[in-house]
Amino acid sequence: MSPTRNEELPPPTNSKVMILKLRVAQKAVVSQISQVQHDPQHFDVFLSSQGQQASTAALVNNYLHARYLKVWKDTREMSGNIFEAMAKGNINSSVVTPGC
Repeated sequence: MSPTRNEELPPPTNSKVMILKLRVAQKAVVSQISQVQHDPQHFDVFLSSQGQQASTAALVNNYLHARYLKVWKDTREMSGNIFEAMAKGNINSSVVTPGC
C-alpha cells in the first residue's frame, strides 16, 4: 500500500542514503580522475567505517571497485599510528566519505 499525499514517507535506510551519496560522489570523482596523476599514494575515495557499519562499507567498497575507483579502506590501508594513517588517507584522496 503506497502512502497518500498527506502521509509522510518513511525515511530511507542507511544503505539507500549511502548509495545516493555514492552516486553524487562518483560523478565528482569521475570528473576529477582525468585531472589527477595516478601515483601509488593517491586514492579516488576515502572510505572508513565503524563496527556495525562494516557490512555497508564493504558493499560501498565493492560498488566503487566495480567502477574502477581506487578506494582507501581503513581495514586494508591502515597500519602504524591510526591518526596519521587516516590523515594521510584523507589528504591523498579526491573524495572523502562522511562515514558509512
